[in-house]
Amino acid sequence: MMQAILLFLAVSFISAQDPPELFEFNQSVSQAAYFFSNVSINEQVVALNDWVGAFCNEICVGARQWDTSECGGGICDIVAMGDDGFDLTAGYCIPGNTVTFKIYDASENIYFDATPSEDAIWVNSGFNLIDNLVANSDNSGDEIV
Repeated sequence: MMQAILLFLAVSFISAQDPPELFEFNQSVSQAAYFFSNVSINEQVVALNDWVGAFCNEICVGARQWDTSECGGGICDIVAMGDDGFDLTAGYCIPGNTVTFKIYDASENIYFDATPSEDAIWVNSGFNLIDNLVANSDNSGDEIV
């Protein structure tokens, strides 16, 4: 079972497109997965070219283009990287950190702070199933020029 999960995560990572600028991150051997059933902005399901990013300590630690047709059973995941002791992952998640999320709306060129329906605490090799990740216009962040 664990081998199947690791294979799924590896294929997900390899098949990803180049992320938006604020969603760039480095790979780590310390990881936790967050699976979301529904991701929306203003109560509308995100578009195929939108992205979801995971953050620890205000640092992007994972990102994925949110195309549910590319995900197992239509439920996509974000893999949040942890601090594995190497310089490239300094400041990344450590056990007990709260993972926060942002959604990048590609059509509007805007990042939104997003709220998960459950707390997203990071633990190495964590496997988290969360119902919803939602954002709305009141949570808009930086507009990309």
